[in-house]
Amino acid sequence: MSQQAIIFAQQFNQWVGAWKRAHRRMDMTDREIASLIPVDQSVFSRWMRGKQVPKAPACFRIAAFFGLDVRDVLKAPGRPLDSIPVTLDTLLEMAKVESGSWPDRDRIMTALQRAQDLSFQSSKWGKNAMRYLSNEALTLQIKASLIADMVDAWDQEVALQQQFKNTQPNSLTTG
Repeated sequence: MSQQAIIFAQQFNQWVGAWKRAHRRMDMTDREIASLIPVDQSVFSRWMRGKQVPKAPACFRIAAFFGLDVRDVLKAPGRPLDSIPVTLDTLLEMAKVESGSWPDRDRIMTALQRAQDLSFQSSKWGKNAMRYLSNEALTLQIKASLIADMVDAWDQEVALQQQFKNTQPNSLTTG
């Protein structure tokens, strides 16, 4: 049992207890709460007993469920925000939990979902966008916003290419 897991368990148990009191659900079982987060009940139990520290994606779900700042959840087991491997999924999860603080959040979330499209990732726009993920000088919000801008530009380019293709005479029908 690591010290980090014990520290996280203390904090996690406080969050669970506070949630139960706030929702007047003191009779709610761990299994029921685990299903709402959602996480497997055995994993939930290991968190409660200080046997395991949640991975970053689970921290996002915990923050969203309990209405916490994700940075506080990540810090509880001693994991700083900048230690999370930044992926499109990470950015999307961050956008979900950072509800009011990200301007243009809905556009960014939609674009991040589109960025997972393989045709975007293989395009010049996608390759440039993926470079932002590893740029440590940028905050997660700026990375997400820049990638969303790249997806928007890619969408426009694809639409223009389709429009151009539709206006070209078909060589088989002319003649």
